[in-house]
Amino acid sequence: CRLLERQVVAIYGPTTPNAVDVVQSLTTQFGIPHLQIDWGFRQKIHGFALNVHPHYLAYGQALYDYVRAAEWPSVALIYYKEENLLKYDYLIRTLDTSVRIRKWDVTNDNHRYVIKQFSKMQQQYAHFIVDIPFWEIQEFLSLVRINPINSSSRLIFR
Repeated sequence: CRLLERQVVAIYGPTTPNAVDVVQSLTTQFGIPHLQIDWGFRQKIHGFALNVHPHYLAYGQALYDYVRAAEWPSVALIYYKEENLLKYDYLIRTLDTSVRIRKWDVTNDNHRYVIKQFSKMQQQYAHFIVDIPFWEIQEFLSLVRINPINSSSRLIFR
């Protein structure tokens, strides 16, 4: 209500589903644009919403096109949340090369095992898509430095 008194021109966020519904209801009622950060897999019809992320299918198709154009012989995907895998569904289903998928989980030291595993398979996996939170990238790079993956590795951070 305080924002409405200040004549706000748009509202950015939030990301939690319950909060999105509340904010969306208010923005629709008052005709205010609602900017969202969402991959689009649980979107409803919004009259005044603009999503700043591409649709997950478009993202997967673009990534697939890149991997094919770059002629990657195999791909390793390291992800943080299961819901993030939806973005890679098209890539995983369509790609005709080997795709190795591993979960990044710092709560049980699984992340260390993931890096060690890829370090041992250097010849097989040299191209990585890393979908982890930005605050964990330093830990990821530190582990890669300790357990070198491959000198010719290519990393894509999402």
